[in-house]
Amino acid sequence: MNIDLRGVFSGRVDNLAIDEKFDFSSLELNGTTPVNSQVSVVCNIFKKADIVKMEGEASFIYNAPCDRCAVETSREMVIPIEHIIVNSVENDDEEDFIVSENMELDLEDLIRTDIALGVPYLHLCKEDCKGVCAGCGKNLNLQECSCEKVIDERLSKLAEFFED
Repeated sequence: MNIDLRGVFSGRVDNLAIDEKFDFSSLELNGTTPVNSQVSVVCNIFKKADIVKMEGEASFIYNAPCDRCAVETSREMVIPIEHIIVNSVENDDEEDFIVSENMELDLEDLIRTDIALGVPYLHLCKEDCKGVCAGCGKNLNLQECSCEKVIDERLSKLAEFFED
């Protein structure tokens, strides 16, 4: 979806309000497709002190297995959207700005990138997830295991230090 920014850059339009929904169900992150709901994007594009800014948020339901225990989890995510948009850049400082070719902005591509960068790399079912036992594979959040703890002999002196 391309947004025409000529009115904002020229000052004829004070505020360009955007309220859109996108389907990113095919977006693959960390080997899964975690965005199974529509992504709701609400933002404003405005000119302030000769700078065109974009501020808002993208919200969606994020589904992925826990990285410690592999239980499927689902949570609502809200990713902030904040960008400075320019027509051109004189030096190679493009990391700080979004360069709009022909005063247009590909909103769908920008939001896809924001989501990919905004979701957590480590996804947990809960903050204190205990994971699974390396020996028997039991989910330690649900039950204790009876596996004997094996200590790498290279670290045995360190284990003895912490036992005292």
